[in-house]
Amino acid sequence: MPEYPLVARIRHEFGLVVARFIIDLDGRTKQIRFEGKPPPALATSLALAVQEWRFQPALKNGKAVSAHVRFSLDFGLPLRERNLAPAQHFH
Repeated sequence: MPEYPLVARIRHEFGLVVARFIIDLDGRTKQIRFEGKPPPALATSLALAVQEWRFQPALKNGKAVSAHVRFSLDFGLPLRERNLAPAQHFH
């Protein structure tokens, strides 16, 4: 899973980050894009994790095919940290 970046915690950035990517014939991810404009630290953390993931490719008529995927991750600060400073909430 992606790590919650320290810089994002310091800046009190949190929220749902939605990525779209393709799983190729080898089960690797490529063409990672984000919906909206998530904070750069959160987007980078998710992109780095997604690039490391491996999937079993989708099959069509028994043959591997590429597939489009939409994945969302909610980066959430503990409530006590949200109250320490003005939050930079993204959604």
